[in-house]
Amino acid sequence: MPLKTKLSSPLQLLSLRGRFYTMRLWFLIVLVLFLQETFSTNSVLLTAHHLHYSMWLIHALFIVATSCNIWVGYALGTWFKRTFDQGKTVRFAKKFSTRLENILGKSGQRFFLTLLGFINFTYVNAFVFAWSNVSFVNIFIFTLLGDTLWYLLAWSAVLGAESLFSNQLFVVPAILLFSTLIMLLSGRLSKKYIVN
Repeated sequence: MPLKTKLSSPLQLLSLRGRFYTMRLWFLIVLVLFLQETFSTNSVLLTAHHLHYSMWLIHALFIVATSCNIWVGYALGTWFKRTFDQGKTVRFAKKFSTRLENILGKSGQRFFLTLLGFINFTYVNAFVFAWSNVSFVNIFIFTLLGDTLWYLLAWSAVLGAESLFSNQLFVVPAILLFSTLIMLLSGRLSKKYIVN
């Protein structure tokens, strides 16, 4: 038999709704930190900041989510590399990664991992670099560094828009404008440094 609670006042009902809303927002925060898409992340971070959520907890969730993304991407990349070792795609990927390693060198690989961490999704970067001879520690550190730069830029867009505009009607368009500028900067960097 289900347990029924008596609500003695409308304030208790509002309190229950507030808890439900809080849990949904935390779930949304965790979800966007795993997906790491600029527009949705900035919007959710703005909402969380506006509702005075713990920034330290959100930062910790970002580190955990990014670390999980890198680990899962690397694990899938190594599994795919082992499982489909004789395939045409695998041979092409091995040849391409060897050629890329020869061109970049050690410092170039680190810079490239950091740049890709800023531009691209971390699980994709870890999956792709699992094919190369770069160690997991280097992939983890430099992809996390690049993704942290992206995260700091997202927070600066949120905090900048909120401090520039006191009216909340202008904050969301400002976030969209800052997010668009971040996306354009990422696209420009990828065209300049990745595609010749």
